[in-house]
Amino acid sequence: MEETGSVSAGGFVEATARCNVYRLMLLRNFTIIGLSFAIVMHAAGRLPAELSITVLASVAAYFAGFNLATFWRLGRDWRVSDLELLGQIFSDVVALAVLLYFSGGTASPFIGLLLVFVAIAGASLRWIYSLCVAALTVACYAFLDIFYVPLSGSGGGAQDFQTAAFSMCLNYAVGAALVAYFVSAIAALLRNQNRILAEARQRELNHDYLVRVGSLVAGAAHEIRSSLSTMAILIKDLPCEGGNPTRDLPLISAQIEACRRSLSDLMIGRDVAEPDCGECESVKVFLRGVLDRWEALRPGARVALRWRGTQPPPAIAADRCLGQAILNLLDNAADSAPDKEVEMNCSWSPQYLRILIQDRGPGLQSGIARAETGQRLLTTKGEKGTGIGLLLAKTAIQRFGGNLRLSNRSGGGARAQVIVPLCAQTGTTHGALEISHTGESCRTQRTIR
Repeated sequence: MEETGSVSAGGFVEATARCNVYRLMLLRNFTIIGLSFAIVMHAAGRLPAELSITVLASVAAYFAGFNLATFWRLGRDWRVSDLELLGQIFSDVVALAVLLYFSGGTASPFIGLLLVFVAIAGASLRWIYSLCVAALTVACYAFLDIFYVPLSGSGGGAQDFQTAAFSMCLNYAVGAALVAYFVSAIAALLRNQNRILAEARQRELNHDYLVRVGSLVAGAAHEIRSSLSTMAILIKDLPCEGGNPTRDLPLISAQIEACRRSLSDLMIGRDVAEPDCGECESVKVFLRGVLDRWEALRPGARVALRWRGTQPPPAIAADRCLGQAILNLLDNAADSAPDKEVEMNCSWSPQYLRILIQDRGPGLQSGIARAETGQRLLTTKGEKGTGIGLLLAKTAIQRFGGNLRLSNRSGGGARAQVIVPLCAQTGTTHGALEISHTGESCRTQRTIR
């Protein structure tokens, strides 16, 4: 997922850079149209000032040639960088400065176009590049205020007033057109971005819903598989001399009831896929509920339970998927332990719950210990295991905001450490000293018969 996200983000940046270069092409086209209009008006004698036809035609031809080269470049799959966009803006500013030099400097009717490039750089480039563009335009303006070719035909009086009025009118027209274009383009981009975000949010909700349903269904299948395995062993032993119907039949009935309960949990309606984070319960109640359910699923297994934490116990979200994840970890530990005995150490603070599940089995292989547990199916049980338990456990714990870490235990065996956040508490505060003195420590040995 992370790799895909990075590629998608890079593609979005690349598309934006190409879009900005394309908009510069459009701006040059507008400039070419404006210069052509000025040439036509000059030829008709309608311009109030004498502009150099040669300069106007040369700048228009330069922009046209540059646009053709840019169009050819955009047809290639080469990456468009910020430096390339900066170079294109610099080229346009310099070409505009040449036009302004031969058309009256700061008195030219095209002087307002310098600010357009500053706006484009500010909206498209990093701040350091935008600062460079602003500095270049300021330098060009200062240069043109001193060095320029005066407009011929500005004889003074009414002629000067007419020239100034024409310049102001042209500046306003060009500025209004560019502001309307870029504002509408930015508004369209924002609308498109909001639409993409809404669609992504909906896809995320749908994905979360499907993941939760899949986790619950696969967890129920995992429970039923364990119950069926237990019943198969008990039924196989019934005809034998060691079989004890008085003892085994109640166990088989309990396993059937566990299967029925697992299936009924999936048929309670739409709430099966709704997160239970809105309801909180005591950490003790949550852990007891998990162990009681495991007791019905794993007859003959034993768990050495220890816990320690602040009093009163904090609350935890009553999330069924989280309880299912802990059940899967207990199942894996019991399957690996030679004597079916599992150690479960629980400790909590007002913010976090830490669960450590250990066994004395063969432990994890070195390759599995280093692998990304939960990203693919991993098992140490050979043909008896599918690896789906670890996958479901890590998925559920990560969705809850916690993390799962597997490692080998000193002296032999494996250990699974789960750390999950707890519900925010109101009206009760525990300082650091109070935590150390009011913490409860309990150790129980539960034998599941």
